[in-house]
Amino acid sequence: MKFTHLFGGEALFPSGAAWETSSTANSGCCLIPRNPETDAVIAALIGGERLEQPDLADGVVVMLTSAAGEWIPGEHATFRGLCILTPKLEFVWKKDGPVLIPTPGTIDEKGVEDARLTFADGVFYAWYCGYNGKNGRACLATSRDLLHWEKYAPLPGNINDCDNKDHVAFPEKIGDAWYMLHRPWGTEEFAEHYNMPIRLAKAESPLGPWNDMGILMRPIENPEHAHDWLGGGAQPLPLGNGRYLEIYHAACYHKDNYRVYCGAAAILDFNHLDPKNPASMVTHRLEPMIVPSPEFPNECNAELGLDNFFPMGVHLIGDTLYIAYGAGDKVSCGVSCSLSELLAELEQHPVA
Repeated sequence: MKFTHLFGGEALFPSGAAWETSSTANSGCCLIPRNPETDAVIAALIGGERLEQPDLADGVVVMLTSAAGEWIPGEHATFRGLCILTPKLEFVWKKDGPVLIPTPGTIDEKGVEDARLTFADGVFYAWYCGYNGKNGRACLATSRDLLHWEKYAPLPGNINDCDNKDHVAFPEKIGDAWYMLHRPWGTEEFAEHYNMPIRLAKAESPLGPWNDMGILMRPIENPEHAHDWLGGGAQPLPLGNGRYLEIYHAACYHKDNYRVYCGAAAILDFNHLDPKNPASMVTHRLEPMIVPSPEFPNECNAELGLDNFFPMGVHLIGDTLYIAYGAGDKVSCGVSCSLSELLAELEQHPVA
């Protein structure tokens, strides 16, 4: 597979404020179509004249930027900022302060983390992990204008009976229900989730309650690794006829305790879904799809002991697939590839 690293592997947006000095990695995004309703939202941010420039004719990419740093003096946490990009992930505009901040005394009091973004029926959905310094739970924030958000933290349902993160809902209702990928988090209290497979959940509404259906994909264990696990990545991309492309991460600890997160891909087909066995809908799986490389220094972080390609958003323009990803727990970057080539490669890797 050939991937093009956008802008030579450099960050997608500028940073440097106190609230984002520690890291701007793992920023989720999605492509917003052009129509009168969405145009009004975006024009209120960047101006109507900028919106009508040719580079935004195919839509606007909205990104909830990740930011770790200082907000209250002496207090460090994780926030979400707001950025507008072209469909080719070129920088357009960035808000000068965060739009989603931790709420004292709640599950997200130390972090609004790893927010994946979807859009449906005029509503923006930010699927984020609320972190209180010890535990994390699957949370949601919704907005119609991208500036004012209402939190559901944590989301109702049994997905939050344990620590949980790396969750994202499918971008549309499927049949009579909404579906979500989620990844329980193996902590001391929830040691049974040590291997951290991706699971499937179901709800009647995006607001839940979200109830677990079972394991979708287990990590492929390598005896040369100390530990292997998976995590949900970008929002699933519709391919038509009940099929979706999911770009996720496959990660490991090497025996020297060095971590590596690789990009991976799978085809999920609801025509094959057995509600008692969610794994039945995984028809193809390419793992790894892309590996972090020292050729792109942002992807490697010797100080933290990790190499990291952490998918957070995907969209399609023609046959070009754009992937926004967290690089090395440092910044957010992007790659592109041919969708038809990726699907052809996936066809060579059916799941038995």
